[in-house]
Amino acid sequence: MSITEYALKNNRVTLFALVLVLVGALSAFFDLSRSADPQITIRVARIVTLLPGASPERVEKLITDKIEKKLQEIPELDFISSESKVGTSIIIVAIKEKYFDLRPIWDQLRRKVDQAVHTLPPGVIGPQVNDEFGDVFGIIVAISGKDFSYAEIKDIADEVRDEFLSIEEVAKVDILGAQEERFFIEYDNARLAEIGLSPAQLAQILKSRNIIDPGGSISTGMERISIEPSGNYETIEDLGDTIIGIPGKKQLVYLRDITTIRAGYVDPAVSRMHVNGEVALGIAVSMVRGENILQLGEKSRALVARIRGVYPIGVEFNIVAFEPEKVEEMLNEFFLSLGQAILAVAVIALFALGLRNGFIVSTLMPMAILLGFIVMNLFDIGLHKISMAALMISLGLLVDNAVVMVESIVVLTRQGKTTVKAAIESANELKIPLLTSSLTTSAAFLPQFLSESTSGEFTAALFQVVTITLLCSFLLTLTMIPLLCVIFLKTKDAMPRSLSDSYSNGFYRGYRGGLIFVLKHRFLTLFALISIFLVSMQGFSILPKAFFPQAMVPLITVEIDLPVGAPIERTEAMVSDLEAYMLKTWKAKNREDGRGIDSWASFIGSGGTRYTLNWTPEAPTPEYASMMINTTDSEIVPQVVAGMNDFIFQHYPDVTAVV
Repeated sequence: MSITEYALKNNRVTLFALVLVLVGALSAFFDLSRSADPQITIRVARIVTLLPGASPERVEKLITDKIEKKLQEIPELDFISSESKVGTSIIIVAIKEKYFDLRPIWDQLRRKVDQAVHTLPPGVIGPQVNDEFGDVFGIIVAISGKDFSYAEIKDIADEVRDEFLSIEEVAKVDILGAQEERFFIEYDNARLAEIGLSPAQLAQILKSRNIIDPGGSISTGMERISIEPSGNYETIEDLGDTIIGIPGKKQLVYLRDITTIRAGYVDPAVSRMHVNGEVALGIAVSMVRGENILQLGEKSRALVARIRGVYPIGVEFNIVAFEPEKVEEMLNEFFLSLGQAILAVAVIALFALGLRNGFIVSTLMPMAILLGFIVMNLFDIGLHKISMAALMISLGLLVDNAVVMVESIVVLTRQGKTTVKAAIESANELKIPLLTSSLTTSAAFLPQFLSESTSGEFTAALFQVVTITLLCSFLLTLTMIPLLCVIFLKTKDAMPRSLSDSYSNGFYRGYRGGLIFVLKHRFLTLFALISIFLVSMQGFSILPKAFFPQAMVPLITVEIDLPVGAPIERTEAMVSDLEAYMLKTWKAKNREDGRGIDSWASFIGSGGTRYTLNWTPEAPTPEYASMMINTTDSEIVPQVVAGMNDFIFQHYPDVTAVV
């Protein structure tokens, strides 16, 4: 018994199964993960090593070369890219694209780096291995306050970070622009010389004090009590209370009596962050793989709204990057287009095939997509730009199966057969051709899926979703469509009246004549087809090539490179000057038309974080800065870009900037 015959004989079971598909599809739809881009494996790690004060040549010789030689022993290695700057070594390690389980490879990389550490000169800071280089932080919240100190803002940022980590969909939270705290001991050389103490001796005394050694334990017979020695520094007062013995004299002084001690931060700063021209700290939020970014967006907005009422007036929380909003817009546009496409197909089918036939044909498209949602959920395929593109591509292919099946059933019923018999015979006759048609169509997208590359992994959902929807369409064509034909189709109304007559009108006579000519001159026809194909292939050479079309998004990125060796203070001053120009000329609130720059974030001394998949942040370096600028609309972007390029060229001719 064929599947069609079973579906017709057990029509109530079939109808109940269709109802289950509707209910299951709704449940699966809300369970599908949502993101801007598909989740792919970033096979890149970055190793940063610092040697303060060393020239690029010394950094290359003493650090970069030694680490690279160890890394070359990794068999999965694709290539190594390195850059040696003043006091900084940056090594980028890329793994071959055929590997997907990277954890063992990253563990091996860390072991190789640990082996190279013993060969590095003293005074080296690091190496720091970042094997989570591909994490995307789609939400960035900037915290600022003119009337608050950096320490107060940092305390707030730490508390807000803990709040975000309590959200189920959040994987990781980083604080951008944060500086490490330091105690600074300032001394007068003349004063130290007076008491017979050198700076080196003073440093050695402090180093010997600030240690944590085990103090052993005491056993009382009932319990063992651990002893923790005191003496390490906890506060700035503890440091000032350090007793210093004067060499050659039986005299003791406090450290605070011979030096000035103050609390501060790393100077010069490694990186800083501005938001809308003000010094700020950023909270960057990364989502758990496979979660729904829309749910993360709702919870994040609720959290920001709540904490705005918790902290004092004057503390500003600005959302400078919010990927959930972009994903929501993308999904809304997709479903609008999907609805328009289904409506257009339904209207054409009803007009061309008649009311009953058109209704039967137009049901296949939404049902196939709904069933596809269930299968996508089973295979953990979420909604993103690639899967949605695949669904749109499938729309034009889904309806073909229904048209062919309904037409075949109609033709057989016109010959006097019952609709049940006509449906079973049509399904038995067409199931192999329809399956072959579906598989050959999906095979056209197979190369992307089989490609062992990042682009192949990125576009894999194209093949997966097209195949799923086509096979769902094939299954429904053999079950749902025959059942609907049996329920709704009547023999006398099987075909529209305009098509029920003989094929004697002018259109069909012309088509028949052309078909006979093609069949009689088959070699000429084949030659013409091959010629058209070759000419078309040559035409590809004059078409512009791009992996993806240019995205019209209201976002501008700026990368600024000052001359090598420029201090971070000069970089920050240049960025502040550019921000003042932006605020005066392009700030939307200050313009009559209300169009321009809405908000921006500046990352000084670093590239910030990967706030979108195709943005690769630079490693920290004092002469570099990047900016992320949100505009009111995409049409204003070219004007803002031209204005900023002109300003930078006129005021900073020695700066390399890409806007």
